[in-house]
Amino acid sequence: MDIIAKIQQRVKEHEAIKSQIANLEELTQNEFITFDEIEQIHQEILKLRSRLQSENIEGSEKKLEGVLDQFDLDIGKIEVAEIQYLLDSVVVKADILMIAAKPGQGKSLMASAICNMALLDKTVDQVVYMDADNGSATLNERGIPQIKQRHGKKFRYIHESNSTKIQMWQLIKMLKTTNLHDTLVVIDSIKNFMGKGDRDKNKDVSEIMDIWKGLRKQGATVIFLHHTNKPQRDFQELQYAGSSAFEEDTSNAVLLKYNEFRKAFIFKPLKNRVGKLEEIAFQYQDQIHTLTKVDLAWAKETNEDEMMRIEIIDFIGNFEGKPNYSEIMKYISDMGFAKDRINRVIQEGKGKYWIAEILKEQNNKNVFALISSNKPSDNSDKSDNPINRAFQNQTTASNTSDNSDIGEKYA
Repeated sequence: MDIIAKIQQRVKEHEAIKSQIANLEELTQNEFITFDEIEQIHQEILKLRSRLQSENIEGSEKKLEGVLDQFDLDIGKIEVAEIQYLLDSVVVKADILMIAAKPGQGKSLMASAICNMALLDKTVDQVVYMDADNGSATLNERGIPQIKQRHGKKFRYIHESNSTKIQMWQLIKMLKTTNLHDTLVVIDSIKNFMGKGDRDKNKDVSEIMDIWKGLRKQGATVIFLHHTNKPQRDFQELQYAGSSAFEEDTSNAVLLKYNEFRKAFIFKPLKNRVGKLEEIAFQYQDQIHTLTKVDLAWAKETNEDEMMRIEIIDFIGNFEGKPNYSEIMKYISDMGFAKDRINRVIQEGKGKYWIAEILKEQNNKNVFALISSNKPSDNSDKSDNPINRAFQNQTTASNTSDNSDIGEKYA
Protein backbone atom coordinates (compact mmCIF):
# COMPACT_ATOMS: atom_id res chain seq x y z
CA MET A 1 0.00 0.00 0.00
CA ASP A 2 1.46 3.33 -1.00
CA ILE A 3 1.70 6.32 1.37
CA ILE A 4 -1.39 8.09 0.03
CA ALA A 5 -3.52 4.96 0.49
CA LYS A 6 -2.28 4.65 4.07
CA ILE A 7 -3.23 8.25 4.80
CA GLN A 8 -6.65 7.76 3.25
CA GLN A 9 -7.21 4.60 5.29
CA ARG A 10 -6.22 6.30 8.56
CA VAL A 11 -8.50 9.28 7.89
CA LYS A 12 -11.36 6.95 7.03
CA GLU A 13 -10.95 5.02 10.29
CA HIS A 14 -10.90 8.23 12.33
CA GLU A 15 -13.98 9.54 10.59
CA ALA A 16 -15.79 6.26 11.32
CA ILE A 17 -14.97 6.54 15.03
CA LYS A 18 -16.17 10.16 15.13
CA SER A 19 -19.37 9.14 13.38
CA GLN A 20 -19.93 6.28 15.86
CA ILE A 21 -19.44 8.69 18.78
CA ALA A 22 -21.99 11.11 17.28
CA ASN A 23 -24.54 8.29 16.81
CA LEU A 24 -24.11 7.11 20.42
CA GLU A 25 -24.50 10.66 21.76
CA GLU A 26 -27.72 11.02 19.76
CA LEU A 27 -28.92 7.65 21.10
CA THR A 28 -28.64 8.88 24.70
CA GLN A 29 -31.33 11.47 23.92
CA ASN A 30 -33.88 8.82 23.00
CA GLU A 31 -36.88 8.77 25.36
CA PHE A 32 -36.93 4.96 25.48
CA ILE A 33 -33.37 4.65 26.93
CA THR A 34 -33.06 3.87 30.64
CA PHE A 35 -30.55 5.53 33.00
CA ASP A 36 -28.49 2.34 33.22
CA GLU A 37 -28.33 2.12 29.42
CA ILE A 38 -27.26 5.79 29.17
CA GLU A 39 -24.40 5.06 31.56
CA GLN A 40 -23.30 2.08 29.44
CA ILE A 41 -23.42 4.24 26.28
CA HIS A 42 -21.33 6.96 28.00
CA GLN A 43 -18.71 4.39 28.91
CA GLU A 44 -18.51 3.28 25.26
CA ILE A 45 -18.23 6.90 24.08
CA LEU A 46 -15.31 7.43 26.52
CA LYS A 47 -13.53 4.37 25.12
CA LEU A 48 -13.96 5.60 21.54
CA ARG A 49 -12.75 9.11 22.39
CA SER A 50 -9.76 7.69 24.26
CA ARG A 51 -8.89 5.54 21.24
CA LEU A 52 -9.16 8.51 18.88
CA GLN A 53 -7.06 10.75 21.10
CA SER A 54 -4.44 8.06 21.62
CA GLU A 55 -3.97 7.55 17.89
CA ASN A 56 -3.71 11.30 17.27
CA ILE A 57 -1.16 11.79 20.05
CA GLU A 58 0.89 8.84 18.89
CA GLY A 59 0.99 10.22 15.35
CA SER A 60 1.90 13.71 16.55
CA GLU A 61 4.64 12.38 18.80
CA LYS A 62 6.19 10.40 15.97
CA LYS A 63 6.05 13.45 13.70
CA LEU A 64 7.59 15.71 16.35
CA GLU A 65 10.32 13.17 17.06
CA GLY A 66 11.28 13.14 13.40
CA VAL A 67 11.39 16.95 13.20
CA LEU A 68 13.47 17.21 16.38
CA ASP A 69 15.90 14.59 15.05
CA GLN A 70 16.32 16.69 11.90
CA PHE A 71 17.14 19.95 13.69
CA ASP A 72 18.80 18.72 16.90
CA LEU A 73 22.31 20.03 17.68
CA ASP A 74 25.10 18.03 16.06
CA ILE A 75 27.57 17.88 18.94
CA GLY A 76 30.19 16.36 16.65
CA LYS A 77 30.39 19.62 14.70
CA ILE A 78 30.42 21.75 17.86
CA GLU A 79 33.16 19.74 19.58
CA VAL A 80 35.63 20.35 16.74
CA ALA A 81 34.82 24.08 16.42
CA GLU A 82 37.44 26.49 17.81
CA ILE A 83 38.04 30.24 17.81
CA GLN A 84 40.51 31.38 15.16
CA TYR A 85 41.67 34.90 14.31
CA LEU A 86 42.58 36.71 11.11
CA LEU A 87 44.07 39.47 13.25
CA ASP A 88 44.70 38.76 16.92
CA SER A 89 42.41 40.60 19.34
CA VAL A 90 40.46 42.19 16.45
CA VAL A 91 39.11 39.86 13.73
CA VAL A 92 37.55 36.51 14.61
CA LYS A 93 37.45 34.08 11.70
CA ALA A 94 34.08 32.91 10.30
CA ASP A 95 32.13 35.64 12.08
CA ILE A 96 30.93 39.22 11.60
CA LEU A 97 32.88 42.33 12.66
CA MET A 98 31.85 45.99 12.50
CA ILE A 99 34.69 48.53 12.31
CA ALA A 100 33.34 52.01 13.06
CA ALA A 101 35.25 55.28 12.89
CA LYS A 102 34.83 58.91 11.97
CA PRO A 103 35.96 59.95 8.45
CA GLY A 104 39.69 59.93 7.80
CA GLN A 105 40.62 57.49 10.56
CA GLY A 106 41.75 54.72 8.21
CA LYS A 107 38.90 52.19 8.12
CA SER A 108 39.51 51.20 4.50
CA LEU A 109 43.30 51.23 4.95
CA MET A 110 43.03 48.88 7.93
CA ALA A 111 40.59 46.61 6.09
CA SER A 112 42.87 46.30 3.06
CA ALA A 113 45.87 45.58 5.31
CA ILE A 114 43.89 42.87 7.13
CA CYS A 115 42.98 41.33 3.77
CA ASN A 116 46.61 41.37 2.62
CA MET A 117 47.88 39.86 5.87
CA ALA A 118 45.19 37.15 5.96
CA LEU A 119 46.22 36.05 2.47
CA LEU A 120 49.93 36.20 3.33
CA ASP A 121 49.35 34.17 6.50
CA LYS A 122 47.05 31.80 4.57
CA THR A 123 44.32 32.11 7.20
CA VAL A 124 41.95 32.64 4.25
CA ASP A 125 42.08 31.35 0.68
CA GLN A 126 40.36 34.31 -0.95
CA VAL A 127 39.09 37.84 -0.32
CA VAL A 128 36.06 39.54 -1.84
CA TYR A 129 36.27 43.28 -1.16
CA MET A 130 33.07 45.20 -2.07
CA ASP A 131 33.95 48.90 -2.34
CA ALA A 132 31.17 51.39 -3.04
CA ASP A 133 32.77 54.21 -1.06
CA ASN A 134 36.19 55.16 -2.46
CA GLY A 135 37.37 56.76 -5.68
CA SER A 136 40.02 55.29 -7.97
CA ALA A 137 42.70 57.78 -6.86
CA THR A 138 42.15 56.75 -3.23
CA LEU A 139 42.60 53.09 -4.13
CA ASN A 140 45.91 53.92 -5.77
CA GLU A 141 47.09 55.81 -2.68
CA ARG A 142 46.24 52.85 -0.46
CA GLY A 143 48.24 50.41 -2.52
CA ILE A 144 45.29 48.34 -3.74
CA PRO A 145 46.95 47.73 -7.15
CA GLN A 146 50.06 46.34 -5.41
CA ILE A 147 48.00 44.04 -3.18
CA LYS A 148 46.01 42.92 -6.22
CA GLN A 149 49.20 42.20 -8.17
CA ARG A 150 50.63 40.22 -5.26
CA HIS A 151 47.61 37.95 -4.78
CA GLY A 152 45.91 37.93 -8.19
CA LYS A 153 42.54 36.18 -8.21
CA LYS A 154 42.76 35.44 -4.50
CA PHE A 155 42.11 39.14 -3.91
CA ARG A 156 38.88 40.10 -5.68
CA TYR A 157 38.29 43.85 -5.48
CA ILE A 158 34.82 44.82 -6.68
CA HIS A 159 34.77 48.58 -7.31
CA GLU A 160 32.40 51.15 -8.80
CA SER A 161 34.88 51.69 -11.64
CA ASN A 162 33.94 48.28 -13.00
CA SER A 163 30.51 47.47 -11.53
CA THR A 164 27.26 49.11 -10.44
CA LYS A 165 25.66 48.69 -7.03
CA ILE A 166 23.00 46.50 -8.65
CA GLN A 167 25.73 44.22 -9.98
CA MET A 168 27.39 44.18 -6.55
CA TRP A 169 24.10 43.04 -5.03
CA GLN A 170 23.77 40.32 -7.66
CA LEU A 171 27.23 39.10 -6.66
CA ILE A 172 26.28 39.14 -2.96
CA LYS A 173 23.21 37.01 -3.75
CA MET A 174 25.47 34.53 -5.55
CA LEU A 175 27.81 34.44 -2.55
CA LYS A 176 24.89 33.49 -0.29
CA THR A 177 24.54 30.21 -2.20
CA THR A 178 28.29 29.44 -2.33
CA ASN A 179 30.64 27.63 0.03
CA LEU A 180 32.57 30.52 1.60
CA HIS A 181 34.84 28.53 3.91
CA ASP A 182 38.18 30.39 4.24
CA THR A 183 36.74 33.45 2.50
CA LEU A 184 36.93 37.02 3.81
CA VAL A 185 34.22 39.43 2.63
CA VAL A 186 34.62 43.18 3.23
CA ILE A 187 31.73 45.64 2.84
CA ASP A 188 32.98 49.22 2.39
CA SER A 189 30.98 50.93 3.66
CA ILE A 190 27.63 49.77 5.04
CA LYS A 191 25.81 53.03 4.24
CA ASN A 192 26.34 52.41 0.54
CA PHE A 193 24.60 49.05 0.74
CA MET A 194 21.47 50.22 2.53
CA GLY A 195 19.62 50.86 -0.74
CA LYS A 196 16.32 52.52 0.10
CA GLY A 197 16.60 51.34 3.70
CA ASP A 198 17.00 53.79 6.56
CA ARG A 199 20.07 53.19 8.72
CA ASP A 200 18.21 54.68 11.70
CA LYS A 201 15.43 52.06 11.56
CA ASN A 202 15.97 48.71 13.28
CA LYS A 203 13.85 46.84 10.74
CA ASP A 204 15.84 48.10 7.74
CA VAL A 205 19.19 47.52 9.40
CA SER A 206 18.23 44.02 10.57
CA GLU A 207 17.29 43.08 7.00
CA ILE A 208 20.77 44.09 5.81
CA MET A 209 22.43 42.32 8.73
CA ASP A 210 20.52 39.13 7.91
CA ILE A 211 22.33 39.12 4.57
CA TRP A 212 25.76 39.17 6.26
CA LYS A 213 24.55 36.43 8.60
CA GLY A 214 23.71 34.43 5.48
CA LEU A 215 27.31 34.83 4.29
CA ARG A 216 28.57 33.76 7.71
CA LYS A 217 26.34 30.69 7.55
CA GLN A 218 28.18 29.76 4.36
CA GLY A 219 31.49 29.97 6.27
CA ALA A 220 32.60 33.53 5.47
CA THR A 221 34.35 36.03 7.69
CA VAL A 222 32.50 39.32 7.19
CA ILE A 223 33.90 42.78 7.99
CA PHE A 224 31.67 45.78 7.36
CA LEU A 225 32.88 49.35 7.72
CA HIS A 226 30.69 51.97 9.31
CA HIS A 227 30.83 55.62 10.33
CA THR A 228 30.53 57.16 13.76
CA ASN A 229 28.43 60.20 14.55
CA LYS A 230 30.00 63.66 14.45
CA PRO A 231 33.43 63.72 16.10
CA GLN A 232 33.41 63.76 19.89
CA ARG A 233 36.09 65.30 22.09
CA ASP A 234 36.80 62.09 23.97
CA PHE A 235 37.62 58.76 22.31
CA GLN A 236 35.31 56.86 24.62
CA GLU A 237 32.41 59.02 23.49
CA LEU A 238 32.65 57.85 19.89
CA GLN A 239 29.56 55.93 18.81
CA TYR A 240 28.52 54.37 15.52
CA ALA A 241 25.81 56.09 13.51
CA GLY A 242 22.29 54.78 13.05
CA SER A 243 20.19 52.01 14.54
CA SER A 244 21.24 49.89 17.52
CA ALA A 245 20.62 46.86 15.28
CA PHE A 246 24.10 47.37 13.77
CA GLU A 247 25.59 46.40 17.12
CA GLU A 248 22.85 43.97 18.17
CA ASP A 249 23.03 41.89 14.98
CA THR A 250 26.81 41.63 14.72
CA SER A 251 29.01 39.33 16.78
CA ASN A 252 31.84 41.79 17.43
CA ALA A 253 32.33 45.51 16.96
CA VAL A 254 35.33 47.84 17.38
CA LEU A 255 35.88 51.57 17.28
CA LEU A 256 38.93 52.76 15.35
CA LYS A 257 40.93 55.90 16.11
CA TYR A 258 44.07 57.23 14.43
CA ASN A 259 46.69 59.07 16.51
CA GLU A 260 48.50 61.37 14.10
CA PHE A 261 51.31 62.04 16.59
CA ARG A 262 52.27 58.37 16.83
CA LYS A 263 51.03 57.37 13.38
CA ALA A 264 49.16 54.65 15.23
CA PHE A 265 45.77 53.02 14.68
CA ILE A 266 43.92 52.03 17.85
CA PHE A 267 41.15 49.40 17.91
CA LYS A 268 38.86 49.62 20.94
CA PRO A 269 36.25 46.85 21.52
CA LEU A 270 32.67 48.07 21.47
CA LYS A 271 31.02 44.65 21.57
CA ASN A 272 32.59 41.24 22.13
CA ARG A 273 30.38 38.16 21.82
CA VAL A 274 32.81 35.76 20.11
CA GLY A 275 36.49 35.26 20.91
CA LYS A 276 38.53 37.68 22.99
CA LEU A 277 38.88 41.23 21.73
CA GLU A 278 41.25 43.65 23.44
CA GLU A 279 42.17 47.27 22.95
CA ILE A 280 45.21 47.12 20.71
CA ALA A 281 47.32 49.44 18.54
CA PHE A 282 49.16 49.05 15.24
CA GLN A 283 51.29 51.04 12.86
CA TYR A 284 50.79 50.64 9.13
CA GLN A 285 53.79 49.54 7.06
CA ASP A 286 53.27 51.45 3.84
CA GLN A 287 55.64 49.56 1.57
CA ILE A 288 54.40 46.07 2.43
CA HIS A 289 50.79 46.95 3.43
CA THR A 290 50.88 45.14 6.76
CA LEU A 291 50.33 46.09 10.40
CA THR A 292 52.89 46.09 13.21
CA LYS A 293 51.65 45.84 16.77
CA VAL A 294 52.90 48.64 19.05
CA ASP A 295 52.64 49.36 22.75
CA LEU A 296 49.10 50.62 23.49
CA ALA A 297 50.03 53.31 26.02
CA TRP A 298 52.73 54.63 23.68
CA ALA A 299 50.30 54.61 20.75
CA LYS A 300 47.80 56.72 22.69
CA GLU A 301 50.31 59.36 23.71
CA THR A 302 49.95 62.91 22.45
CA ASN A 303 52.85 65.32 22.00
CA GLU A 304 51.90 66.88 25.34
CA ASP A 305 51.85 63.47 27.05
CA GLU A 306 55.34 62.75 25.78
CA MET A 307 56.65 66.11 26.98
CA MET A 308 55.26 65.44 30.46
CA ARG A 309 56.72 61.93 30.53
CA ILE A 310 60.18 63.19 29.56
CA GLU A 311 60.02 65.89 32.23
CA ILE A 312 58.90 63.39 34.88
CA ILE A 313 61.79 61.04 34.00
CA ASP A 314 64.22 63.94 34.20
CA PHE A 315 62.77 65.15 37.51
CA ILE A 316 62.87 61.71 39.18
CA GLY A 317 66.35 61.00 37.83
CA ASN A 318 67.85 64.24 39.16
CA PHE A 319 65.94 64.40 42.45
CA GLU A 320 67.92 63.94 45.65
CA GLY A 321 66.42 60.77 47.02
CA LYS A 322 62.99 59.69 45.80
CA PRO A 323 60.26 62.25 45.09
CA ASN A 324 56.69 61.60 46.20
CA TYR A 325 53.53 61.99 44.12
CA SER A 326 52.81 65.55 45.28
CA GLU A 327 56.32 66.74 44.45
CA ILE A 328 56.08 65.34 40.92
CA MET A 329 52.61 66.78 40.47
CA LYS A 330 53.69 70.27 41.60
CA TYR A 331 56.81 70.29 39.43
CA ILE A 332 54.91 69.36 36.25
CA SER A 333 51.80 71.44 36.97
CA ASP A 334 54.02 74.51 37.48
CA MET A 335 54.91 74.11 33.79
CA GLY A 336 51.26 74.71 32.90
CA PHE A 337 50.04 71.15 32.36
CA ALA A 338 46.57 70.11 33.59
CA LYS A 339 46.59 68.02 36.77
CA ASP A 340 44.20 65.35 35.50
CA ARG A 341 46.44 64.71 32.48
CA ILE A 342 49.56 64.69 34.66
CA ASN A 343 47.95 62.09 36.91
CA ARG A 344 47.10 59.91 33.89
CA VAL A 345 50.71 60.06 32.63
CA ILE A 346 52.03 59.21 36.09
CA GLN A 347 49.70 56.23 36.46
CA GLU A 348 50.33 54.89 32.94
CA GLY A 349 54.10 55.16 33.42
CA LYS A 350 54.16 52.90 36.48
CA GLY A 351 56.04 49.68 35.80
CA LYS A 352 57.19 50.97 32.43
CA TYR A 353 59.29 54.07 33.09
CA TRP A 354 59.20 54.32 36.89
CA ILE A 355 58.10 52.33 39.91
CA ALA A 356 56.14 53.50 42.96
CA GLU A 357 57.14 52.39 46.43
CA ILE A 358 54.88 52.65 49.48
CA LEU A 359 56.50 54.03 52.64
CA LYS A 360 54.54 52.62 55.55
CA GLU A 361 56.51 54.72 58.01
CA GLN A 362 55.24 57.83 56.20
CA ASN A 363 51.51 57.02 56.19
CA ASN A 364 51.74 54.85 53.05
CA LYS A 365 53.08 57.73 50.97
CA ASN A 366 54.13 56.85 47.42
CA VAL A 367 57.68 57.65 46.32
CA PHE A 368 59.00 57.12 42.82
CA ALA A 369 62.18 55.71 41.31
CA LEU A 370 63.15 55.20 37.69
CA ILE A 371 63.43 51.80 36.09
CA SER A 372 67.18 51.40 35.48
CA SER A 373 67.04 51.76 31.69
CA ASN A 374 65.42 55.20 32.04
CA LYS A 375 67.99 56.79 34.32
CA PRO A 376 69.47 59.85 32.55
CA SER A 377 73.20 60.01 32.01
CA ASP A 378 75.29 63.10 32.75
CA ASN A 379 75.25 64.09 29.08
CA SER A 380 71.64 63.10 28.46
CA ASP A 381 69.69 65.17 25.99
CA LYS A 382 66.00 65.82 26.64
CA SER A 383 65.36 65.86 22.93
CA ASP A 384 66.29 62.16 22.90
CA ASN A 385 62.93 60.35 23.12
CA PRO A 386 63.23 57.79 25.99
CA ILE A 387 60.34 55.71 24.63
CA ASN A 388 62.81 53.51 22.76
CA ARG A 389 64.86 52.72 25.86
CA ALA A 390 61.74 52.02 27.90
CA PHE A 391 60.15 49.79 25.32
CA GLN A 392 63.44 47.97 24.77
CA ASN A 393 63.40 47.06 28.46
CA GLN A 394 60.06 45.25 27.94
CA THR A 395 60.49 43.66 24.54
CA THR A 396 64.33 43.26 24.29
CA ALA A 397 63.99 44.94 20.91
CA SER A 398 67.06 46.73 19.60
CA ASN A 399 67.43 50.41 20.57
CA THR A 400 66.16 52.53 17.69
CA SER A 401 64.64 55.94 17.11
CA ASP A 402 62.48 54.52 14.31
CA ASN A 403 59.13 53.93 16.01
CA SER A 404 57.90 51.78 13.12
CA ASP A 405 60.25 49.05 14.33
CA ILE A 406 58.80 48.96 17.84
CA GLY A 407 56.66 45.96 18.62
CA GLU A 408 55.65 42.68 17.10
CA LYS A 409 55.27 42.20 13.34
CA TYR A 410 52.01 40.64 12.10
CA ALA A 411 52.63 39.18 8.69
